[in-house]
Amino acid sequence: MADKTRNELLELDYKTTFDAWRQLVDIRFKLLALLPVASVVGVSQNLPAGACAAAFIFVIGLAVYEIRNTQIHDVLGKRLIDLEPLLGEGDADGDRRGFGPFSTRPQASLHAFGVLRIWHNRSIGIVYGTSAAAWFWRFLTSWQLGWPFILKGQFWPTLASLVVGVAVYREVVRLSEVRP
Repeated sequence: MADKTRNELLELDYKTTFDAWRQLVDIRFKLLALLPVASVVGVSQNLPAGACAAAFIFVIGLAVYEIRNTQIHDVLGKRLIDLEPLLGEGDADGDRRGFGPFSTRPQASLHAFGVLRIWHNRSIGIVYGTSAAAWFWRFLTSWQLGWPFILKGQFWPTLASLVVGVAVYREVVRLSEVRP
C-alpha cells in the first residue's frame, strides 16, 4: 500500500474515532448537567411514591448506560493514543509517544486532600450516587404507610438513602475501571 493511501486511511481512522469519542463526551456532559438539576427539582416536589420509585430506577438505568459508555469512551481513547504516533514524528524532543492530545495528556496523578485520586469517573460516581440517594430518600419519605417506628422523622430514610448513594457511587467507580 502506498504511503499516501496508508496516511489517508490513518487520518480517516483517527477522525472517525475522535468523532465517536467526542459524541460520547457530549452525551456524558449533557447527562451530568441535566441529572442533578432534574433530581433537585423533582425531589423538591410532592410526588407520589410510584413516581419517585420510577425516577430512582431511571437514575440507575442512566448509571448503567454511563458505565457502558465509559467503557467505549476508554477504548476509543486508547485507539486514539495508538494512532497518534502513526500520524506524526513525535514531539520536538524526539518523544515517540506521539503529538496529539491523547498520547500527551497527563496521567491521573492529582489527589484531593492528599488521599482521594482525582479522576473523572469518580466525579461521575458522585453525581449518580447523589442523584440515586436523593430519589431513594424522596421515595421513602413519600410513603404514607403509618409506620412511625420506621419513618418517624428523617433519620431512617436519610440513613438508608446514604447507604444507597454510597453503593451506587462505589459500583459506578468499580465498573468504570473494568476494561471491556
